[in-house]
Amino acid sequence: MKPVADTLHFMKRGDVWHYYRRVPKHLIPIIGRTFIKRSLGVTARADAKRLRTIEDLKVEAMFAAAEQGRLPVIHFSETGSVSLAMLTEHIRKTVAALDERSVQQFCEEPPIDRDDLNERLESASVELSILTNPADPRRDEWISGMFQRIVGELGITELDAKTEDRLVNLVERALLELGHRRIARYEQRYDRPYFDSLFDPSRAPSVTLGELSDIFLAEKEREYKLNGVSQKRTDKIKAIVSVLQEIVGPNVPVHSIDDDAVQRVRGLVAEIPINKGKLLPGLAMSEAIERARERGMPVLSHGTQVVYLNTFRDLLKVAVRKKLLLANPASDIRPLMKDHVPAERKREPWTPSQIRGFFEGGFYRSCAPGVPPARSHKDQAFSSGNASTGSLLKEGISKWDVPLHEARTRPAA
Repeated sequence: MKPVADTLHFMKRGDVWHYYRRVPKHLIPIIGRTFIKRSLGVTARADAKRLRTIEDLKVEAMFAAAEQGRLPVIHFSETGSVSLAMLTEHIRKTVAALDERSVQQFCEEPPIDRDDLNERLESASVELSILTNPADPRRDEWISGMFQRIVGELGITELDAKTEDRLVNLVERALLELGHRRIARYEQRYDRPYFDSLFDPSRAPSVTLGELSDIFLAEKEREYKLNGVSQKRTDKIKAIVSVLQEIVGPNVPVHSIDDDAVQRVRGLVAEIPINKGKLLPGLAMSEAIERARERGMPVLSHGTQVVYLNTFRDLLKVAVRKKLLLANPASDIRPLMKDHVPAERKREPWTPSQIRGFFEGGFYRSCAPGVPPARSHKDQAFSSGNASTGSLLKEGISKWDVPLHEARTRPAA
């Protein structure tokens, strides 16, 4: 009996093992999936092997039920989605890198003789036949291995079912492409640089700024939610990203964003009028800037421009992390407008009289230990015999900046 592969039907993502099994083609219309993937919830390989046996029994029962035409009820975890375009670009780059490495190895260690070349060709042909045979368990192992590599490189812990199925298909195509290229190299055929149009080197990346923005905002929302940041801050980030998309263009490929695009953002941010949405509603950014310039309207402050440009820099950081950009062209971005107000003058310090007024004021004394609870303004204003004190309280002047002894001793009007 053929021994079961050590990692057949399960693989590791991060520290946790997952069950992974292909659905027979004739059962896919019934089950509605091409793969069965479930988290085993364990980190030890021995535990994963034990749970794999249990999962195999469950899945076999499910396949048997599907064979009888009974649609089984399967529960899959619903997780956050990842841009398929981003995954596609990463796989295209992975294929290019692996193929380049294979070429380099072939040049450094060429075949010794014709027999050596034929042996390599035969081995590559066998591997390709395995990849095209759904019944061969090694095929699933190889696909699983590269799948695990891709999600690991991108730092992905979970995928929604639809995206995961598509990623598996992309991984399969990638392995087939590498196999065809290897065979063509051994046969000394250089008439075509690729076999699958997905891996055409001249094909431009399809990840857009709009898709990158969705990823960036989803990460921010999770971060803010876990750290108790207010919804107002989240809405502000969304508004800034919306402005940046309008300046650059939501459909612009991320790989085309260079220093020229960064300088355009820098220049336009310096001209955005204050409260554009309220004062110039419905106008495009360029039109609003022109209208504001004609009216002499003030533009965003230096500090606000810093927030906009820092958000743009952080947005492109995600592109670098996801390997959509080799470097961040906005890493050193600064506002065109210089801040002419020294830091020490942005907020004037309290004067001695203001400090004295705070500690002598009614608000501070009402919060001091041993003082009876303060009554409402209405009670204090109209139950007191001192008309001036009631008037002051009614007008809201009896705050910390009005010393308590002044309010009590001031003569009536």
